Amino acid sequence: MKGENKMQKKDLKGRCSYCKEIIKKRKDFILKHIKECPEKEKINNDVKKLDKYSIILLEGFNNLQYWMVIKMLDSSSLKALDNFIRDIWVECCYHLSHFLYNESEVPINLKLSSFAVGDELEYEYDFGTTTHIRLKIIDKIESEKDKMITVLFRNIEPEYECVECGKIANMICRNCFEFLCDECMDKHECVEENGEDIVVPLVNSPRTGECGYTGYDERLVKKYFPKEII
Repeated sequence: MKGENKMQKKDLKGRCSYCKEIIKKRKDFILKHIKECPEKEKINNDVKKLDKYSIILLEGFNNLQYWMVIKMLDSSSLKALDNFIRDIWVECCYHLSHFLYNESEVPINLKLSSFAVGDELEYEYDFGTTTHIRLKIIDKIESEKDKMITVLFRNIEPEYECVECGKIANMICRNCFEFLCDECMDKHECVEENGEDIVVPLVNSPRTGECGYTGYDERLVKKYFPKEII
C-alpha cells in the first residue's frame, strides 16, 4: 500500500483474543504471552485429549502494521488457510491465489504438518492488484482439541491522518492511496476527476484500498475468534 504514513516495526502492537491484553509485535513477547495468558488453558491446555497445532504469524509483506497470530490444526491443508485469509483479509472479487515456499508454488492440498518451526511461506491473492502476505511458523504446540483455526492476536488498527486536513482518516483513495476523512473526500482531486467510487472505507487489512475490497463479512470471520471479533 502506497502513501506517506509509515509505521515503525518497534511501535506495532496487537491485542490478545482471550484476555485483551495489548502486546508488542515480537516473537518472544507473543510466545511468552501464550504461555502466561490468564486464560492460557483455552490456548494450550494440559489435558488428555490433545491435538497438534502450528502457531503462525501472518503479516502484510510490505505493510507490517497489519498482522495476526493464529493457532491452526497441523492436519489442516493450505486450502483451509487460504479460506481463512480470504475471509478475514482479502476476498473481494474471487481472484486467484497461491502459496509459495522458497519462491516455488506449493500444492494447495499440502498439510500444515509438512512445515517446521522457522519455515516461512508467502501468499499472493489477485495477480492483478496483488496483496502479498508473509507467513511464519513460530511454534508448534499440543493443545486441547479446538477450532481448525483460532485467531490469538490481531494488530491494533492503525490510525492515519487525512492528507487534506490532518484529522483522523477513515477513507482511502484507490487511485493515489492517499488517506481522507469524510469531510475532505469531495474536494480530493481524484474524486473530482473519477467520482466518489474511487474512494473506499479504510479497513484493518493489508488489502485496504485495493480493487473492490471494503472489509470482511462478520458472519464469515466470527467463527475464527474465541470470543467477540477484535
